[in-house]
Amino acid sequence: MMSEYPIEVTKATARKPQRTPLWIPIANLCLGVAMMIATLTWSQYLDGPIKEHGYVQVMFFYVVLMIIGGGLMVSGFTTLWTRATAK
Repeated sequence: MMSEYPIEVTKATARKPQRTPLWIPIANLCLGVAMMIATLTWSQYLDGPIKEHGYVQVMFFYVVLMIIGGGLMVSGFTTLWTRATAK
């Protein structure tokens, strides 16, 4: 079935997908590593917040921080690795 308004794309009009600037995955990697280290360091001092706010609330916040930091770290690393090993 043909579209009512066909769009022709030739090599002259086709656009290549733009790559993100290199500083973005580097920033993600650095921010993720820093966040993971900061969260692990903070975990030594969880006694006070657990007594004040409760175990479940503090551990939920801790796990969310670790997931965000890990996601940033892995995203930055895999993007850099993909670019470094691309043909």
